Amino acid sequence: MPAAWTIFLGAFVLFLVQPLAGNTLLPAFGGTASVWTFSLAAFQALLVAGYLYAHAVSGRRFRPLLHLALVAASSAWLAAAAFFHPAALAGLSRLPQAPGAVLALAVLVALPYMVLSANSSLVQSLAGGRYRLYAVSNAGSIAGLLAYPLLFEPFLPLRAQWLALAALVALYGALLAPLSLRGRRASGPLPPPPGPSAANPPRGWLCFCLSFASCYLLDAVTARLSLAVTPLPLMWSALLSLYLLSYVLAFSERGSRTPRWLRLAVAALCAVAAFRQLLVGAAHYRWELATGASVLFLGGWCLHARLYRSRPPAGALTRYYLFIALGGAAGGAVCSFAMPYVSVTVAEYPVALALVAYALWADRDGRPPARAAVRWAARAAFAALAAAGVACGYATRGRALARYRNSYGVCTVLRRSVKLANGTSYPGNEFLCNGTTHGFQRVRGGRLVAEPMAYYVESAGGLAVERHPKRGREPMRVAVCGMGVGTMACYARPGDFYRFYEINPAVRSLAVDRRLFTFLSESSGRHDIVVDDARKALERERGRGEPKYDVIVVDVFNGDSIPVHMVTEEAFRLYRDRLEKGGVLAFHVTNWHFDLLPAVKALAAADGMRFIALDCRPTARTAGSRWVFVTEDADLSFFDARYHVEIPSGEIRDVPPLRDDFHSILPFIRF
Repeated sequence: MPAAWTIFLGAFVLFLVQPLAGNTLLPAFGGTASVWTFSLAAFQALLVAGYLYAHAVSGRRFRPLLHLALVAASSAWLAAAAFFHPAALAGLSRLPQAPGAVLALAVLVALPYMVLSANSSLVQSLAGGRYRLYAVSNAGSIAGLLAYPLLFEPFLPLRAQWLALAALVALYGALLAPLSLRGRRASGPLPPPPGPSAANPPRGWLCFCLSFASCYLLDAVTARLSLAVTPLPLMWSALLSLYLLSYVLAFSERGSRTPRWLRLAVAALCAVAAFRQLLVGAAHYRWELATGASVLFLGGWCLHARLYRSRPPAGALTRYYLFIALGGAAGGAVCSFAMPYVSVTVAEYPVALALVAYALWADRDGRPPARAAVRWAARAAFAALAAAGVACGYATRGRALARYRNSYGVCTVLRRSVKLANGTSYPGNEFLCNGTTHGFQRVRGGRLVAEPMAYYVESAGGLAVERHPKRGREPMRVAVCGMGVGTMACYARPGDFYRFYEINPAVRSLAVDRRLFTFLSESSGRHDIVVDDARKALERERGRGEPKYDVIVVDVFNGDSIPVHMVTEEAFRLYRDRLEKGGVLAFHVTNWHFDLLPAVKALAAADGMRFIALDCRPTARTAGSRWVFVTEDADLSFFDARYHVEIPSGEIRDVPPLRDDFHSILPFIRF
């Protein structure tokens, strides 16, 4: 029982470290893909280092006092980070973003994360090789995964979160001490598992391959569901919880005995799902969600059950888990980092399905091996399925004009007829990023027409520019955070200057391509495009003393990965510093799953600025949208009752303003 509580708490704390570190780094380094890519790689490296450490010190080589000293040092390290992380990040943020973020992770959490990563295999070894404790470890991981967004982030500022984490590590050390200082295993080693694997323990490559397949499947299903269906809040957490739950079920005597019919059924489900994607493409929400979640849970259960049945005697426990960690890191790296450069669509999904289907089909479970011809035929069939998935990545379906793929997802330009309102349809080029429309340009007579559509006609996003006092009298400077396809450039007049901030380089490539969109190329004013996190770019401009803007448009909230560092008190003060006297801030807060009106209202009220929130009615040229305009001294009575409905301030609930150190997005979810 002490071993179970120790391993549960260690896993629980481990799954608090990564989101806490990410929340801490976000305001300092922004949300660029390179930052997150290198940060994930750093965490994976630390995880493998922890398993390697556990393998190196297990058995007679284990020095309990040394390990407990490392745990105590980890607790002190986290407590120090609670007080010194602002100063450390202020210095490191001057470095290039990706290396600076990785170095910040090393400074803040390298030792604690590595020590906690060793928890699972090391405590199991100390407890006599109880493989069942790995299920307890994954249950702790699920609890930590859900506890951070539900219990820690909404109620504790960052400093308190760091201190709570340090206290939990100290408690973990207190639970670990009796096991470590006992100087012997809590009980005798378990007998080796029955079957051929007991007499002939599996080679490391089998553990590696099974773990590779399951982690690759997790990342592929997550990527597929984030693209093919509307990405819901907390979807990633839900999928990861299913994945961890499959480990909980599989690592037990009863749960590891998966019947053959289940394995064959899951293999068949994988094949059907893969062929459906290759032949049909994006399907209905319910089909995609049900299929993806079922394959992830049932396929993961079968793969992990085979891992459990293949476990070696207790003496090889840490080596066994080391190969599992290496396989998981490799699977995640190939799927998340390599595949976006191999395919312009989510080809990893059919590849993962083929990989898992073959692994389940090949699980003989003590039955006589199939004939060589049958084995080679099956391998050829599954390899062909995987190859078709990769080939599908290079093909375009329907009227797709362009497609880009990178760490931010899939950007696609489609030529199709779009209905905006009242049944009015326009043929044109539509830009979608991960299934969300981010821009549209009408085609008339075979030519692109550079007139504002969708969210930026006068009845919505263009208001701040069209009704500005300087409009038509003197040149204006306008900043647009989140460029889409550059629709706002339509409002530029000779002498005006527009600067667009776009974090995704693929979006810039699409927007400047005259064959796809001409808003930028046909603009009457000058423009500039900064490919970077908008907040970091604005901070650098402020430091250089560059001229201020008459209008700042913040249009980064209509997806489902909300960049919360763009709607905090610190960000709001930055926008205000960059505004000229009489300037206007325009926030586009249209979103299916988040209501950010209370957040913007709180920021304006805390800073003593006036604001107006408008529901913009759909018209023949625009979809409905929701905007908030904020100013210190400009006139905000510029809306037209034919197109706009003012949202009374009293109907918007009051919330505390978000801060860089206290910014849970959970209260703003539309449940």
